[in-house]
Amino acid sequence: MFSNAQTDTRIVVFKSMTIVVNRVRDYPNQFRIYVDSLYNGTLELTDEGWTITPGYTLPKGVFTLLTKRMGIL
Repeated sequence: MFSNAQTDTRIVVFKSMTIVVNRVRDYPNQFRIYVDSLYNGTLELTDEGWTITPGYTLPKGVFTLLTKRMGIL
């Protein structure tokens, strides 16, 4: 995993997918997600839990990777 604290960006290879996650600067509870350079939506932590931009899906296992192993909380 590669992490850049200045831009709050993380890059990881998972199941032969390249996943890039960066925190939205003005909204610290939101994270933009790109899988294999395709935009996969914004993951946001709300009072009700995690949500993703309607119409976008994450490949199986990516949500767990992001929230637990990469610790994007």
